[in-house]
Amino acid sequence: MIVSVDVTQDDINFGERRCMTRCMVARAIRRLVERDVIVEADDGNITLCRCSAGNVISCILDTPPTVGIMILRYDKGEPVIPFGFDLDIPEHFLRRKGNGSFLGQLTSAISMLPSMSLGIA
Repeated sequence: MIVSVDVTQDDINFGERRCMTRCMVARAIRRLVERDVIVEADDGNITLCRCSAGNVISCILDTPPTVGIMILRYDKGEPVIPFGFDLDIPEHFLRRKGNGSFLGQLTSAISMLPSMSLGIA
C-alpha cells in the first residue's frame, strides 16, 4: 500500500546520525508500522522486519533516490529540512487504525463494551 511518509523536524532533531534503526527516516516510517516491526533505513534500502508466531517476515524496499540523498546529507551533519515521500509498504507491516495511540486503543476498548443504561430520566 502506498503511504505518505513525513519526516518532521522532531525526526531530524532527535534521530541519530549514522544509525539505520534510529535515523530520521526510520523514525518517520516507524510511526506508520506496527510496534513490533523493526525499521532500518540507509541511502540504498529500507528494511522492515517482523517476528510473528516464531516466523520472521521481512521486506526490503528501495530507498527513493531523493530520500537517499537526504540520508547521506543527514549522516554527514549537513543541514536537512522536513520533507515527505511516498513508500509502498506491504499492508501486513502497517499499523492498524486505532492502534497508534493510547487514545485510539482506549476508544477501541470502549466501543467493545456492552451498551449500558444509566437510568437517568
